[in-house]
Parts: sequence; C-alpha cells; structure tokens
Amino acid sequence: MKRNGCLCLSISCFSLAQLFWRAFACWRAFAFSSLSLAFLRVMERALEASSDEEERACW
Repeated sequence: MKRNGCLCLSISCFSLAQLFWRAFACWRAFAFSSLSLAFLRVMERALEASSDEEERACW
C-alpha cells in the first residue's frame, strides 16, 4: 500500500515537473518572439531614419 503511494507521488511530481518545463518553454518562446519583434521594430525605425536622411540629401 505504501509503495503505491510513493509511486503515485513520484508520478505526480514528474507530471508537475513536465508541466513546469512546458510552461517555461512556452514563456521562453514568447519572450524570444517579443524580443525579436522589438528588434525588428527598432531596425525598421533605423531604416526609415536613414532613408529620410538620404531623401534630404537628394533635395
């Protein structure tokens, strides 16, 4: 009887660890995507600024 309880406890701990790991992986993917999106926005602004300067130079 005690052995079953230990087995149940270890299975639930394993499931909890697996759930935590999946949540961490999801969070990491979300953080990476938002970080790369912010980087793309910064690059887009930099390109717009440089193209504005080029247009001013042409005038």
